[in-house]
Amino acid sequence: MPHINIKCYPEQLTEQKQKIFVRELTALIEKHLKAKDSDLSVAYQEIALENWQGLYDREIGPKLDWGHLDFAHLKKRLEN
Repeated sequence: MPHINIKCYPEQLTEQKQKIFVRELTALIEKHLKAKDSDLSVAYQEIALENWQGLYDREIGPKLDWGHLDFAHLKKRLEN
């Protein structure tokens, strides 16, 4: 059962954009992880810019050392 935990700056997505986001994310997970929609859970949390660094230091940064994907680093590598 895949669980996706999304934390991002406030995007203030409209209800329509939220539905599109969930639909596209679900399709991606179904395709690549062979999971059914009923097996997928998503947590979506918008974090204020002034709170981002603390959250990153507590929850995101430490996990990068455990083999989680660091997309910023990966993107830089792909650009070179």
